[in-house]
Amino acid sequence: MKTLYLSLFLFCSLITTNVFAQDPIAVNDSVSISNFQSLLIDVLDNDYLGEETFYVSVYYEPYSGYAHVQEQGNAIVYTPFLPVEGEEVCTCFDTFVYALCPDPECFEVFSMAEVHLIWDESGVEYVWPGDTNSDGLANVRDLLPIGQHYGAEGPIRYLDGGIDWEAQNGADWTESTAEDINLKHLDCNGDGYVNEEDVAAISENYGLTHDKTGAEDEIQFEGSIYIDILNETVAESDSVTAVINLGDAVIPLEGAYGLAFSIEYDEDLIEDASIEVNFTESWLSSGSPILQIYKELDARTDAAVSRTDQISAGGYGPIGVMTFVMEDVLIGKDQSAELNLQITDVRLVSADNTEIEIEAVGDEVNVVGNQGPPSLSQEVMLWPNPVQDHFQLRFEYPVTLDQLKLTDCTGKVVWQQTLGLERQLIDVRLPALAAGAYLLDGVSQEGTFQEKLVITQ
Repeated sequence: MKTLYLSLFLFCSLITTNVFAQDPIAVNDSVSISNFQSLLIDVLDNDYLGEETFYVSVYYEPYSGYAHVQEQGNAIVYTPFLPVEGEEVCTCFDTFVYALCPDPECFEVFSMAEVHLIWDESGVEYVWPGDTNSDGLANVRDLLPIGQHYGAEGPIRYLDGGIDWEAQNGADWTESTAEDINLKHLDCNGDGYVNEEDVAAISENYGLTHDKTGAEDEIQFEGSIYIDILNETVAESDSVTAVINLGDAVIPLEGAYGLAFSIEYDEDLIEDASIEVNFTESWLSSGSPILQIYKELDARTDAAVSRTDQISAGGYGPIGVMTFVMEDVLIGKDQSAELNLQITDVRLVSADNTEIEIEAVGDEVNVVGNQGPPSLSQEVMLWPNPVQDHFQLRFEYPVTLDQLKLTDCTGKVVWQQTLGLERQLIDVRLPALAAGAYLLDGVSQEGTFQEKLVITQ
């Protein structure tokens, strides 16, 4: 047993000596953080690792925040807890312990990170999911930065709020947009990637605002976007198709990448929830997958489309189609009424976020609506005709007949009667009238009718 013990001891000593020369050395880290800002800590930067690959794991969680290993590497993202509203802020420190190991499932070498927390809420850039351009509003324009930076990666953030419309604390990414907006704002769902998954937050929080407001973009005009209604006229319950065109043969557009705009209209003419906007395969989408979004609002629809390959396109012609259904009752609308579609609030940008001048041109079409209530002429039978002093009106179904009147050939009303009866068969007695041809007009709650009536002596 003694020999065996010595052998084991010597064997272990040799291993320990050998490993000691190559063992990683983990040095404690000390960083400072302010303004409640999440921080990406490169914990391996001051450690000796040798040539072997080591994995980082959080061993003991911090007390005053979150710590998690970044998916794209071995750095740790530290996010401090936000202070409770109204609570006095402080300057303090937090600690957590991380481990290094060649196997991601084990814990071998430990080190501690000390985070000095300097609380100062002023100047904090919180993420509001859906507000990618950080202007304080979620709308179709927020699709454009996602398309321009499609595929970018950065630190994930804790998803306590998911894509809820609330201030969320996230670590700054290393890149920013051309307008100096950190790319963390584009990662709407906080998973560390800019892609189509982030578009849902725009739709979910559409039209919501927060306190931060940015200056309105200056729109300069040097191109054209126009809408072309294909229907020659429109009537009740008609399906309408309007083509959205960008650029024309005279002035083709160059360098187009992302487009956002609104279409305004008379909401009383269009059936609720019937509008669809689809961006078809066109010169704008040539060679690139696209992102698209539209939102039907009161008296307008917002829409946006963007390429995703970071390469601008050039051309002209149709890029999308808007379809909708007219209301099934257009009382009071006659041929002097018009369906008018106007394009407003346009923003067209190139891949590098250079804004392109764009002029908006709308279109209109005549509305052919009812001149009044529905006609019951096909549902009523007048008998006998000619008449002497009385007649019957028989309807296909019971109606509430409110009024009858007779008009002679000069247009003079010679007799009228208020009834208010709900009947399928109605007897009507006339006063003594001159023989001749008359027009009998009836008004009911179900519609109107007009019949020719001949009176004999």
